[in-house]
Amino acid sequence: MGYDVIVAGGGSAGCVTAARLSVDDRCRVLLLEAGPDYPAAGDLPADIADGSMPTTSHDWGLVSEPDEHGRSVPLPRGRPMGGCSATNACFALRGWPQDYGRWAAMGNPGWSFADLLPVFRAIESDADFGGDWHGGPGPAEPGHPGRRRRGPGRAARHHGARSPDHRPGDY
Repeated sequence: MGYDVIVAGGGSAGCVTAARLSVDDRCRVLLLEAGPDYPAAGDLPADIADGSMPTTSHDWGLVSEPDEHGRSVPLPRGRPMGGCSATNACFALRGWPQDYGRWAAMGNPGWSFADLLPVFRAIESDADFGGDWHGGPGPAEPGHPGRRRRGPGRAARHHGARSPDHRPGDY
């Protein structure tokens, strides 16, 4: 069995990339992840299922090189399918509309906030907000602190963490 594309890393970006590529039925995609995949919420380790703090049980344990005073800084990187988004160590924010406007004004057509808003809306499935600013039924389901808690297994699924043989609508 051959593949057209191999995506290395089942973190947020890898899962979304694999999911978007697999929309084309002619494209065979293999998503590789070194960490475990927990297909059901009941299979999650307690610290990941809790989700109230970043977990260390599924972290690569990376640290920075020591500075001139010998101090190192932890570099948390999630190790299960879904990467840091599955271990509560990842967040996403849209930039300020004015920043996008400046990029477009510097000669980057297509980078204004108005140009990118349809893209932002297409990738999200926001159950809490709708209207002209928020979208659905995209592969990413944003969480909103204090609104509704979503488990990391569900977040990973919405980030595209699925078998290369699955197609959109299979779940």
